[in-house]
Parts: sequence; structure tokens; C-alpha cells
Amino acid sequence: MIETTTGFLFQLAYIFSHITLADVVDIVLVAAIFFVAFQALYQTRALQMLRGVIIIAILGVLILLLLPLNTFGYLVRALLLAGLIALPWLFQDELRRALTRLGRMGRRRGYRSTFDRFKETIIAAASQLAARNEGALIVLEGQTSLEEIIQTGIPIQAEELSSELLVTIFNQRSSLHDGAVVLRGDRLVAAGCILPVLTQEVDDSRFGTRHRAALGLSNQVPDALVIVISEETGRISVAFNGRIYRGLSDERLEAWLDRFQDQLTGDRGSRWRWLQGGGTKATIYNLILAVSLAIVAWVGVTYQTNPPQQVLIKDVPIIVTSPEPDLILMSEIPETAGIKVQTTRDRLAELSATTVRAEVDLENLPAGIHRVPVEVSLADERAQLMSVVPDFINVVLEPEISVEMTPTVKILDPEALPFGYTLGEINISPETVILDGPESLVEEVVEVRAEITLNGNRTDYQESLLVIPLDVNGSWVEDVRIMPAEVLATVPIEHTEFTRQVPIQADLRADTLDDGYEITSVRLSPTSLTLTGPRTALESVGDFVLTAPITLTNVYSELTLDVPLILPGGVVGKGEKGETVDSAVVSIFVSPATNYLLQTVAPAIRGLPVTYSAEISPQQVSVLLIGPEPILDEIEADPSLVVIYVDATDVVPGIHVLPLEYEAPSGISVELFPSEVQVTISEEPES
Repeated sequence: MIETTTGFLFQLAYIFSHITLADVVDIVLVAAIFFVAFQALYQTRALQMLRGVIIIAILGVLILLLLPLNTFGYLVRALLLAGLIALPWLFQDELRRALTRLGRMGRRRGYRSTFDRFKETIIAAASQLAARNEGALIVLEGQTSLEEIIQTGIPIQAEELSSELLVTIFNQRSSLHDGAVVLRGDRLVAAGCILPVLTQEVDDSRFGTRHRAALGLSNQVPDALVIVISEETGRISVAFNGRIYRGLSDERLEAWLDRFQDQLTGDRGSRWRWLQGGGTKATIYNLILAVSLAIVAWVGVTYQTNPPQQVLIKDVPIIVTSPEPDLILMSEIPETAGIKVQTTRDRLAELSATTVRAEVDLENLPAGIHRVPVEVSLADERAQLMSVVPDFINVVLEPEISVEMTPTVKILDPEALPFGYTLGEINISPETVILDGPESLVEEVVEVRAEITLNGNRTDYQESLLVIPLDVNGSWVEDVRIMPAEVLATVPIEHTEFTRQVPIQADLRADTLDDGYEITSVRLSPTSLTLTGPRTALESVGDFVLTAPITLTNVYSELTLDVPLILPGGVVGKGEKGETVDSAVVSIFVSPATNYLLQTVAPAIRGLPVTYSAEISPQQVSVLLIGPEPILDEIEADPSLVVIYVDATDVVPGIHVLPLEYEAPSGISVELFPSEVQVTISEEPES
């Protein structure tokens, strides 16, 4: 459905801008059908009805296209279908007459002989009526239907026309003599018909009602021939093509009838005279109306069968043409665009991101800020571009410049150089690099730097280093190219003092530790040091450096001491930062030694009423005690420190399996074997 009138107008413009030769032929053929129908039905009620039906149908279709009205649309479609079915019935007379004319086109000679007899009948009747001064109006139907006139009279449908019949009808004593008779071919179809009377003034004031009626019909239907017999004078007249010809003899009346015959079936010019309708003005009007209705009908059918539709194609890649060689694009350009395209419904499937090209042309643009359109080209010639998002892109172009600079070298970990070693002058190759990029960014660069890490190296080495451009704040300036991107750094390291890296070991006198205690952990700080001094003195040092002896008498938990180091003469200890180290902090952790003790114990009964007695099976259990040796020694000396019992509180007489419970000094872990015993409780008899 079309949501807005604006959208409808856009689609209408699309339809006419993409019209094809086949569409033009289609419109011309439909217009020709409308035109022929209008001309053939000129000045008949059928023509007005046909025009009304066509206009109502087209208006209904236009309303359906403009407004999304479901109920109204259903009703209009139903009426259009019913109208198509009813058209042959509404125009049955016109269709019958058209088919009759078509059938006559191939039998002119037979028709001429029939018309000769018909002509003789008309002339004989006119002569008799004129001789008797009996008025008459005889109308011969031409190409234009006289159905409206026929309906005003009485149907006769006489299959065979005779002069006697005509004379009888126009007899003054006949009730039909005041009206006109209408002849269709050689048949009399109606009598007593009323003709339209000419009301405007005419040149001859002697014209009576019959003559005015003949002129009135002749003006409205120029191809009808009206024969008038004057009741007053008995003169014969003929009205044709809006004019009246009076005082005709039989010979001249015959000439008029021959002329009328030529109009119906005669020469080629008269054969198509019915297409002239009501003259040039009416023909032009019908032609314009037919073309207009054909165009409107074509638009309506196009909307129903293959309407234009809009589709949004997403993620269309944007192709960017490179700027001039000495310019650099500084701004970011979107990678894709959204493109709305209008085309017919049958071509929607052919539209995709691969059939649409979006391009931003930066060629021939000078340096500066520009608003560049996104140019779109469509592979389908019938597709129409509606919109592009984004439709314009702001781009910044800057001149590209090159500058030569000498890189500097920065050591990131100078403390990593081992003690006794000296760092020489670092050489780089090449000595200079080229900076290339946008003018504004290259001018921000104040230093190009190569950064190096020593990583504890003790000998000369070479390493490839990345060169980075930095601004005044030490920040990396991006989008600036450096050539070459890396330089080769030669790092000289000189051994200036003899050194030796050795660990530190605490000299603990474990024999001074009290019985039942043991050392669980020892920590030193620092754990190692670098010794400097004469080579011979360094070689005299063993695998480690000892601290002064440490006694552990009366140490039961933790002891921390700053203990001197025992170093040979001439040897100096150095820390990680080169500071002199002559002592170490020693932390000693002591705890009681863990052991175990196995005992056999008879479980006790607790909570048993005095009136009850109990027996335990088994009577003894094994007890495994694990803990510090001093406490285990105390338990071994006094077994009563560990109590194993069964809680019989609230237990009724009978046989029960109860868990064993225990009481033991703190720090002792107890395990019982078994963990449950069978207890038989019985009630003591009263004494």
C-alpha cells in the first residue's frame, strides 16, 4: 500500500520516466478501443453510460492506490468484477449492431439488390402520401444507433417492409400517424417515435413541427436520413447532416437514397464515415478522452500487476578513489552505505549490495576540507536512486612531506646491567631515518626514539630496534611512516671488575634445639649476593657464603636475626642495586616434633542410671594418639589424661550399638578402633 500522496507521486514519476515501447503500444491500443467505442456510440445513452462506467472504475482504482482502505477496496474490486460481467448485457444492442456491420462487409452485392427493392418501396410510399397530402416522418438509421429514438415509439419489428404498411401507418385515422417510423436496414423496427424538435430559429418560418423534428434529429445524428412529407403542401423533403432539402421529386429522392446507400455499404470513404462521430470537435474531444483514460487505465493496471516498490540496500561497500599522489586522506570514510532504490516488483530480487556501486571520488581535489558526495551507480537501468545514507562525506586532505631525523636510544632497564660491568656507547645503523606523512603530523614529531632492554646481558650484542616518533609530550604520533622502520643497535658491554654470584646459607646449630622440637622452615634475605674482589680471593669462596653460627636454645616457635656474613679478606658483597651487603636477615621457624602413641583402653560408661547395669563388647579398644612428642610423653606417663567412654544417657534397657567418645589434651588427634561398641543394658533387680 502507498502510505502518502507524495510517495504515490514519486512512484508515478518513476513509471512515466521508465516507459517502454511496449508500454506505448499498450496505451495506443487501449486508447484506440476507447476512441472507436466513443465514436461509434456518439450521442447515445450507451456512450454516456460507457463513459460513466469507465470513469467510476478508474476513480475506484485510484482511490485503492492512494488509500489503504480494506473494506472499500474489497467492495470496489467486487463491483469491478461484476461490472465486467454486466458489460455485454448493458451494451447488447450495440454489440449486436457492430457484429451485424461486420458481417455485412463481405456481402455488398447481395445487399445492393435488397436495397434496390427497399428504395422502390420508400419512393412508392412517399409518392402516395404526397399525392394524398398526408404528413409523414420516415427515419433511416445510419451508422449511429437510434436506440433512444426507437424506445420512444411502439416496436413493430416488421420483417418485410411494404409501401402499403407505411401508407397505413401515416393514415390520418391511424393513432401512429403523428410520430415517426424508424427503419433499420430493410426492416421497420418502430412507429410513433418522437423526434427531438429543433427549438432555435431557422431561416424559413414556414417550417412546421415535422420539419423541425427532422432537423433536430439530423443535427444530433448527422448520418441518419429523415424523409418528410408535408401535410399542407404534399411536398417531399429530406433532412441529412443537419440540413434540410425541400421539394424533391422521385428522382431526387432516389438520388438521396443512393447516397445513403453509399454511406452504409458504398465507397471506401463512406464506409468509415461512422468514425467521424459528431464532427471534428467531438472527434478531438473523444480522442483526448480516450488517450487520457487509456493512460490512467495503464497506470492502474501497472500498479496492480507490477507496482514500483522501494527497497533499502544495506552494507553497500564504499569505494574510495585515491587522492593526488602528494596528498594524504586524514579523515575516516565509512566502509558501507545504505542506499534506497525504487524499481518494479519483478526486479527487486536482482537488487543487492553486489549490483550497486557506491563511490567517493577524491581525484583532482586540492588540499583542504571538502564535502564530497557519495556517487551511486545501478546495474539495473530501470532502477531509480531515491536516497543515500550518508549522501555526503566530509574529507580532509593534507600535503605529504618528508623529514630526515637522527634517532635517539633509550635504555629501559639500566639497573639490569650486572655489577662490575660498564655499558659503552651504543651505535645505530643507519644513523638517520626518513619521516613521511601528513604535514600537520610530521611537524608534531620532536624526537624519533629506539628503545632497548639489557636483560642482564654481560657481553656485547646487536639487536634490531623499532623506531617510534614522539611528540613534545612523549606520546606516539600515529600515521607517520618511518623509513626504515627498524635500526640495528650495537651494544658494547665491558667487564670492569671481577665478580662472582653465590648463594647465602644460614649456619644453624641444630644440636642446640630442645628435645621434642624440630626446624620447619628457614628464610634468608637476601638469598644471594655478588662478591667482588681479587680473583684468587673469589676462587677461595666455596659454593655458598655462610652466616655466623646461630644457636637455637630455648627457641620454640620463631626466631628472626640479622646475622653477619663470613667473607674472606679482600672480598666485598654487593646487592642487586650495587649496595654493600655484610649481613643477612635469617628467619627460623621451630615447632614441636610430631609422633604417635598406641594404647589399649577399657571404655567407661557415662550417664547410666544407678538402677541399670551395662556390659560393653569388646571390653577394650585400641587408641591411636598423634601429636607433639612432649604431650605424648606426658600421656604415656599418665594414661588417665585420655578418657574413652560411651554416653548412655536416656538409653533404655536392651542391646545397643553406641559410638565411642573421648577426652584428650589440646593438640592431640585421636583415632579409635573400633569407633562403635555393643552395649547391653539391663535393669538391676530390687533388693
